Amino acid sequence: MERPVGRTGLSVPRAGAVVASRPRQVGRSPGAITRRPDARHGLDATGAILYSGAEVVDLTRVVHLDALGLSEKDLSTAFATIAIFSGVAALFIFGVVEIGWRVKFLLEGVLFGAIAVCAVAELFSARRHTLYTFKLTLDDGRMVTFVTADRAEAHAAKAAIDAHAAA
Repeated sequence: MERPVGRTGLSVPRAGAVVASRPRQVGRSPGAITRRPDARHGLDATGAILYSGAEVVDLTRVVHLDALGLSEKDLSTAFATIAIFSGVAALFIFGVVEIGWRVKFLLEGVLFGAIAVCAVAELFSARRHTLYTFKLTLDDGRMVTFVTADRAEAHAAKAAIDAHAAA
């Protein structure tokens, strides 16, 4: 199989498919996750080749597809924050009220309690994250995994795989 030449960047729109790819932003925050310019991910312009990192998959060679969408909320860090800071706040308040520590330690108890209350507020604002995984089995028996968090890209890849499987 001949490998396509050139960079594809993010998903490329093609006729009949909706792919949500944003143009590269010039002013990005320092902590933003960026892709390497030479990294290939998603469908090519023709919709016949799927890039998954270093893997190049010709969609006509796909014989089996397992698609999985994993949707989750990450609440464990908020619960851990609540437990830790509530415990420390309770320790400081107990120390001031019962043991006779200096009253200035009451301020630390209030501070740690406020952090715990903020963690409770974070529980209610947690968003659901979905990760789409496609496990492709090729005609030579090789398995390739394609993973994306972009819903439109996942639907476009699934539609392209189904179109080539029907042909």
